[in-house]
Amino acid sequence: VTSGNGSDIIVISGTAGKQNQNSIKDFSLIGGDKLDLSAFGVISEAQALELTTQISEGSLITLHESTSVILEGVQITELTTAENWIM
Repeated sequence: VTSGNGSDIIVISGTAGKQNQNSIKDFSLIGGDKLDLSAFGVISEAQALELTTQISEGSLITLHESTSVILEGVQITELTTAENWIM
């Protein structure tokens, strides 16, 4: 996924039993981008961080065995200090 200029809300949902690996190429904390992970019961940064691991490409959020999100180029340390990036 590549978002547009300005702040964006990226909604992540999934279909049970279908592989849904998402990669966001230009997620910008400074630009005000937000993730909506509410379809998986994730409504806070703390919940999202519990599901996040650092990989070489960026931050991997594993929401379900078949659904994940990679925030390309974003380090976990950036996420831990940022606010309001989860809807």
